[in-house]
Amino acid sequence: MAIVAGGILVAIGCIAVAIAKNLGFFTAPASPGWKLAAAGFTAVAFVTLIQFDKSVREYYVCMGSPEACGWEFSQLNIAMTALIVVLSIQVVACNGAAGVAAIPFVGAAPMIAITSTLTFQLTLLPALYLLLTSLVSCATDEAAKPVVPVIVGGAVVVAALTAGVTLYMRRRLPWRWQPPQ
Repeated sequence: MAIVAGGILVAIGCIAVAIAKNLGFFTAPASPGWKLAAAGFTAVAFVTLIQFDKSVREYYVCMGSPEACGWEFSQLNIAMTALIVVLSIQVVACNGAAGVAAIPFVGAAPMIAITSTLTFQLTLLPALYLLLTSLVSCATDEAAKPVVPVIVGGAVVVAALTAGVTLYMRRRLPWRWQPPQ
């Protein structure tokens, strides 16, 4: 789990550097390398999470698949599947954005769009940890605490931060996106 979180956090840093590099005329050619690095770290997190998912399934079967822990296992399974899908989308998007990342200012647009997947990932990481803790505590016959309020609170905080960063970046870019009329 730590490798997954570390891979995602390093990918976030690489994408931030790629966006910063792309906003300069002379630094834009360095941007594709950072996008490819972000794709690589995301791929590491993706493969590690698939192995982690397999391990959690084996753990649940090994503990006898208790009916009392079915909710925790199903919620953890849903959250891991969602994160696996988002990581696969991010790997493809990072590789695709690397092709246009060397063009000053133009390459920043797809990278800013990728931040939406990062928002979802930052919401799911604490949720995965809490759901895994809940499954383990259920397996050891301790009272499982509800994790839904913490997940919703984390989602609200991450969404607010993303909205703030998006508004800030829209003011900094030399062009303004206009919705179709």
